[in-house]
Order: sequence, then C-alpha cells, then structure tokens
Amino acid sequence: MKLFKNLLPYTLLLLATACGEERLISPLNGNDGTPGPVSVTHVENLAGGATITYDLPDSENLLYVKAVFTVRDGLTREVKSSFYVNNLTVDGFPKADDYEVTLYAVSRGEKMSAPVTVSVSPLTPPVQEVFQTLDIKETYGGLSLSFQNSGEAAVSITVITPSENGEVRPVETFYSKSKAATFYSRGFEPVARTFGVYVKDRWGNVSDTITRELTPIYEELLDKKKFQALKTLGGDNTTPHFTQWGMEKMWDDAWNNRDNIFQTVIGSGVPSSFTINLGVKAHLSRFKLYHRAGENIYSGAAVKIWEIWGSNEPDKDGGWVNWTRITDCTSFKPSDVALGTYTNEDVQYGIINGEDFNFPDDLPPYQYLRFRITQTWGQTDYFHISELTFWGQVSQ
Repeated sequence: MKLFKNLLPYTLLLLATACGEERLISPLNGNDGTPGPVSVTHVENLAGGATITYDLPDSENLLYVKAVFTVRDGLTREVKSSFYVNNLTVDGFPKADDYEVTLYAVSRGEKMSAPVTVSVSPLTPPVQEVFQTLDIKETYGGLSLSFQNSGEAAVSITVITPSENGEVRPVETFYSKSKAATFYSRGFEPVARTFGVYVKDRWGNVSDTITRELTPIYEELLDKKKFQALKTLGGDNTTPHFTQWGMEKMWDDAWNNRDNIFQTVIGSGVPSSFTINLGVKAHLSRFKLYHRAGENIYSGAAVKIWEIWGSNEPDKDGGWVNWTRITDCTSFKPSDVALGTYTNEDVQYGIINGEDFNFPDDLPPYQYLRFRITQTWGQTDYFHISELTFWGQVSQ
C-alpha cells in the first residue's frame, strides 16, 4: 500500500501535465475563431522588395501573418511572419514598379482573416543593378566582366557564345554575393567573336542579354620544361619534408596523386615563401593551382591564402626590395561542408580541374615569381601544393 501512496503524487502530476498539453494544442483542431485583419502602418521600399509594418489584430489564436503577391506572370509567392513581430519583407521583384501585396492574419487552425491589400514600389532590384553596371572588356584568352552589387545579393552571371556549329550556348557561369567583383572567361582563340552576358537571381528573374563583339588577346601556356626552382634566396623555404617531395613536383604535369607534391618540412613555419624561375619573361594572365589529392584537400597543409610577387632581378640576399606584389589569392572550397570533409564537387574543382586565379591586366613581364604562403586550411606550420600551371604572353 505504501508503494501506491508514493506513486499517487507522480500520477497526478503526469495527468496534470497531459491535460496542460491538451489545452495548448487544442486550438489546432480548426475550431478556433477567425482573427481580425492587420492594419498597415508603414511601407519601406527596398532594392527588389519592401518591408511592410503593421499592427496585429487583438486575437489570442493568431499564429502568423501571410503576404501573397505576384512577382511576374505565372509566379505568385508567399511570405510568412510570426505573431512575435509586426513586419515582414516581400522580395524577388524583377523590376522597379508598383505591385500589390495582400496580407492575411492566420489563426492556429489556419483560418485567414479578411484580406488587406497594400501597394509597394520596390527600388531597382539586384538583378537589374548588376546588369546595368556590367563592364565587359576583351582580355587574355577571352573577356573580363566587372559589376556592382550594392546589396550583396546572390546572383549568377552567365557568358554565352556561338559554338562551332553556330549554336549559342553557355560557356561559363559565375556566382557571387560580392558588392563589386571582376570575373574572367577564357580559353578562346584570338579571333573576333560575339559574347553575350545575362544575370539571374535566386528567384529566377533574368535580365536582358548584353552582347559584345570582342577579340580575345593572345595567350599561351608557359612551357614548364623551362621552369626552375630558385633555391639560393635567403629566407625562402625550399627544403622538402621528404626528398621525393621537392619543388620540381609542382611543374611535372602530374597531379591527382597524393604523393606528387611539394611539401615543406613539418614545423618549418607559415608564413613561408618559395621562388620559381619561369625561364622566360612573360606578361602573365592567369594560373591554376592543383591541391594534393586524397583526404587532405581543403584541410591540413593545403594552401588557403597566399601572395604572389614578381621580379626580374631578385635580391641576392633574399630580401624583398626588388620584388613587386602583383596579386593576392584565397583558395575557394565549393561546398560548405566542415573542415576535414569534402564533396565530389570539391575534388573536381580543387584536384581534377584545378583552382583558377587571374593576374591583373597590363602587368609588366616577369621572369621570377615568389609565392608567400600566409595561411593553410588547417592552420598548419607547413604547406603542400601539387601542381602550378601558368598562361601569358611570352616577351622573350
């Protein structure tokens, strides 16, 4: 009997808790009342959207406020906002114009109030701003395109051009959320051809297509057989961790092999530099960097941030006086997966295709390049690189 007496308080507590939960969820059965409408107090027009502020109805069963609006023919969108706030933002409009937005207060049982319609007048949307600021120019092996994106919205920029059979097709798509950026589309012969460029946002809004007839500037693949490791500069880190992992591995045209790398000695330090003699003076246009194959991609000692310096007469004492800093580079990982993990897309981009980097236009010719590694993906005190490939215009 004593056992049952001890259980009684807990049994009553469980029953009380169960009854409390039933009271909380009972309004979801659809028998609750219809809430009153919202009352709009302010509209703030934004780039491609608007924020609508309102007074909420005095309804205990209010769950959220819903906005319904048409952004273009055939596409109607909805945006919902919790009853904890008194505003919502509608976005995705393709152009600056007047649009109608209908607001509903919605109960826990999904009963909607009478509609309230408000007019919004979005400012120029990002897809149009990017398109209107596109600056397209011919450059080594193709074209460069620059743009402004003041709201840092997510957009894609696609380059199209006729194929050999005359069919117009996309050849490259760039994705960006940068406030301002410059991209390059290369790999074309130095003959006149027509290029088209259009912009698209994450809601599927597409700009017009701007076309240009351009003649890509001639570029060539630099001959790696002429490359040499310059190991006489004081301060450079040229000693490999293993003898077979020397600097020459970076230009032997062999990658996608985890042991075909240049790796510095563990503990030798980062920042760290090394120097390449290209064997010729060249107006450099771009290069590819291939990461080490295997589990080390985008982790461990894989290079993440580095500087490139150019010179034609390196300081004999290893100093930096006769060097010019010509570009800064940051490695890009296509996926957002955690450090130490990777996707097939990461492997394709960083190991098989190689990461693409561009040199600034109108560089003077350089024979010597000095890489200064300032950070690895795994914050290690050593680094490794599998392969480097350069393009440009040889001047001698």
